[in-house]
Amino acid sequence: MFGWDTHSSWAWYLLLVLPLSIWGQFWLQRSRVGTLLFGNTLALRKLKPGLVSRIWWLPGVLRTLALICLVVAISRPQKPNLRVISTEGVDVMIALDMSGSMNAVDQSQSEIAAYQTSTGENPKNRFDVARELLIEFIKKRAEGGDRVGLIVFGRGAYLKSPLTNDYRRLIRTIRDLELDDGRRRTEEDVCLNRCTISGSGTALGDALRRGFLRLRDSKSSDRSMILITDGDDVGSKFPPLQVSQYMSEWAGQLDPATKEARRPMPVYTFLVGDEQAASLPSVNRFTLDYVRDRNGLLAYDRVPRGQFKTNPKLLQSIASQTGGTAFQSYDEEAFREQFEKLEKTVFKRTITNFPEERFMGVAWLAFALLVLELLLRTTLLRKFP
Repeated sequence: MFGWDTHSSWAWYLLLVLPLSIWGQFWLQRSRVGTLLFGNTLALRKLKPGLVSRIWWLPGVLRTLALICLVVAISRPQKPNLRVISTEGVDVMIALDMSGSMNAVDQSQSEIAAYQTSTGENPKNRFDVARELLIEFIKKRAEGGDRVGLIVFGRGAYLKSPLTNDYRRLIRTIRDLELDDGRRRTEEDVCLNRCTISGSGTALGDALRRGFLRLRDSKSSDRSMILITDGDDVGSKFPPLQVSQYMSEWAGQLDPATKEARRPMPVYTFLVGDEQAASLPSVNRFTLDYVRDRNGLLAYDRVPRGQFKTNPKLLQSIASQTGGTAFQSYDEEAFREQFEKLEKTVFKRTITNFPEERFMGVAWLAFALLVLELLLRTTLLRKFP
């Protein structure tokens, strides 16, 4: 019933006696023999029935409806109220790649043109897809009380948000991120679109280290890291494999506070994008503006093969050393499927139903119907004698 459940389903069998009640209310009442005798009923038959005589059936209908409501109330209708039960939330650090290659769209020129024609919009690049998924991921973390932090990396690696339960502020921070689109004046190493971080590098190892340092100081026993990138390590001061090896060794040591072995700090890596079929927005080398058509849609150039180097083996090694999982996707659909798989298997919660009782409203309705029936039978529709 409207997605609700009933606690005592056996009560529905009481409706089987409803036909007997209807028969008594209508057929039996109409077939009763009158107690007043008239010598001549001809004059009475010429009288037209009034409104009161036409609604003789109303008390019976009210009693029938009241009985139905009583049966519903006895069945105890309940509205499901699913709650996530978690004794302790998970601390998650997200390391998001903001290098220039994240501007790429993993489609060919013909696929991009078909998308623009059908939707009138530009396709989402790798960074836009990752940002959408992270925002959805953070919204779901509120159910389990998880804390989430954010690190962005390009030429360097910076902490944008510490571990926090303030999901609104974190989502706002992610939405305000500005990806380096690569447009610069030669005399200035400043991106023209006021990017959050320079995208002329991929300091993957530095981001991994910053995430570890934040999680290391966490009091939660369940700590993990999500690393999203589309390239190889370029420009890090700390080699990624050395950092992941140290994380693995640290997890196996005893915690001085609890005197127990630390739990692993897994890193879940996502290698996004397809270097075989990637495209970047075209830039006019004289004006440093994007090339657009008359409808304002961007033009795209195919990325030369090998321009964006990837290193799936590196990410697999990082995940393997820390006890995590390595994912590799070549388009938006695969990226979404793998990210959902991570949520279901790693960040799952116990969901318990605490139903809300809704039988009192139906019981009061039955009481009101019975009172109305009684009033009608004793006043307007009173039988005489």
